[in-house]
Amino acid sequence: MLSGGIRVTVTACAFVGALVFGHAAAQEPRNVPRTGVSLTYRILIATTFKTATTPHEDLTGWNYTYQVRSSDDVTAEGTIALTTLYSAPSCLPGACDAVRRAMEQLKARKEGDLYAVDIPPDVTRALTKLSAFRWRYFIPELIQVAFPTIRTGPGKEGFDPAAAAVQSTRIDCDKAALESFFPLGKSPRASVACTQSLETSRTRPPMTDTRSPTEKMIFELSYEGSGQVTTPAGDWPVQKIRMTASWPKSPANWESEILFSDKLGAIVKEHSVTKMGNVGVTVQNDRELIAVSE
Repeated sequence: MLSGGIRVTVTACAFVGALVFGHAAAQEPRNVPRTGVSLTYRILIATTFKTATTPHEDLTGWNYTYQVRSSDDVTAEGTIALTTLYSAPSCLPGACDAVRRAMEQLKARKEGDLYAVDIPPDVTRALTKLSAFRWRYFIPELIQVAFPTIRTGPGKEGFDPAAAAVQSTRIDCDKAALESFFPLGKSPRASVACTQSLETSRTRPPMTDTRSPTEKMIFELSYEGSGQVTTPAGDWPVQKIRMTASWPKSPANWESEILFSDKLGAIVKEHSVTKMGNVGVTVQNDRELIAVSE
């Protein structure tokens, strides 16, 4: 998120895409988390640019919290709070000192190969007011995320409470086809036809709005049994799901391995890969649940 141009656009889209294609207490099996639960995740996003001139990989990430405001048997709604930014920005020879200074200005700490920057609470609160999510089962019908404005330079370093951009993705799926896959284990697989739209609003000059045409897409879901997994949030019995997404009019494709807790009603761990063949970009996301609270 700290570099410009296509990297900013791809990183924002990768993060929202990760939320779109993955997420999350009670004793009985649940399809979605219950009202009042907060679920905190860490996601690391490795973006590979296979351009003809300067092929490279950027590693970024976020800690973020889903705050569930309302929930029933199959849907849940709430807000998304961004709390920590991770970055391992690539730099051209001779420019790495500038990157290091920018990280120092943001009061970043090193965690392995990554710089970690905590977003100030007032900025998180301001961005959260612009965010929203709505899930149907684990399919996100709405993911709206407000990204922070990051300032660097003498006397200007830090975060601005005004969002740099707000990105919204909406998905509308065949509800009967989706319902046929639940409860998990009832059906080995399901094919679900959906439509998807994307909108980005920039809240700073040049104040542009970008809306993509509504596209048809298909989710293929496969149930692959049960298991156990440990994350920083605890030990979880999980249901294993393989999920793919394709767009008939796009060369992009997405595939995910999901570990879902039907006690939380949420994904607790996931690995996904998005390939955008038309621009030579591959995005790998690794996320896990790191905290649960009420």
